Amino acid sequence: MKLLFISRAYPPIVGGLENHNHELHKALQQKIYTDSIINKKGKKALPYFMPLCALKSLFVSSNYDAIILGDGVLAPIGWLIKLFKPNTLVICIIHGLDITYKNPIYQYFWVKAFLPKIDKIITVSQATASAAIERQIDKTKLAVIPNGITQQSNATQRNRQQLEDLLQTSCQEKTILLTVGRLVKRKGVHWFINQVMPYLSDKFIYIIAGDGPDRAAINKAIIEKQLTNRVFNLGFIDNGVKNMIYANADLFIQPNIKVDGDMEGFGIAVLEANLNGLAVVGSELEGLKDSITNDQNGWLIEAENPTAFIQKIEDVSKSDLELKNAGMNAKAFSLENFCWNKLADRYIKTIDELKVDENAY
Repeated sequence: MKLLFISRAYPPIVGGLENHNHELHKALQQKIYTDSIINKKGKKALPYFMPLCALKSLFVSSNYDAIILGDGVLAPIGWLIKLFKPNTLVICIIHGLDITYKNPIYQYFWVKAFLPKIDKIITVSQATASAAIERQIDKTKLAVIPNGITQQSNATQRNRQQLEDLLQTSCQEKTILLTVGRLVKRKGVHWFINQVMPYLSDKFIYIIAGDGPDRAAINKAIIEKQLTNRVFNLGFIDNGVKNMIYANADLFIQPNIKVDGDMEGFGIAVLEANLNGLAVVGSELEGLKDSITNDQNGWLIEAENPTAFIQKIEDVSKSDLELKNAGMNAKAFSLENFCWNKLADRYIKTIDELKVDENAY
């Protein structure tokens, strides 16, 4: 099989989509012949990348058994290929916003015109698939393959003194809660600080790492709730600091809330936390229902139910040893179920089945 992989979001640009495309591309290359057309210069280069990529794809498409598009923004390229080369198989991966983005122009062209012409649409969660069906995407064209992870060794050892130096507060005999990710409303960090943190005991310290439009509101809530000695919003941090914090944290928190038009497609932060030996307490909402399996790599809690969050966090934090064991079990579970090596096999199987279906006609 010969595959052409197209990505408009790729490292060195930092982000979950970029990382997804890089790891999938690498995993496919290890199994089948895979060429690529990749934009490594971020969104600023898209006005040039999109038309050039479309022309090149049309020119070389007959050399490949299938073309895979890294996300829904590339759907116009798939539509163009199907228009001029209808026998070329085109697969598109879609994440949450690829289908729920509320811009009416995007909904009219991308969701109603371009995506329906694609041969196969791979969604990263059942929630994303459901959102696609709600928008009249043919469900027979859908397949669900989750985001993945690659085992990496975090050589950073737990050292609470380093954490105390960073936070300028004592962390001895404390349980460290951690959230890492973009600070947008749907992540629920602002809600968690207002509704949960004031009612947890002084034993708990909450660290937030990330940046985004909700940052100012989060900082304001920390002050208003008089939590400046227990909640620390660090903003964007480099990998070295992030590794140190992961090594010293005890439990990962993903308290998403429902926000119209902005869904959590999967929740890759959950798997990253698992890889670092942390179990997750997260909202039973949207793509998190695919990334968290109860009592395996974490616990799903009714979204926006502060009592349930407080009870679960306190219950699982009663024993340091049990919390550590839960983190190790979460790591093993995620490596077993979400490693890119296995997920690449599922992509290849999906493409093979699509080829069989096409040959049947």
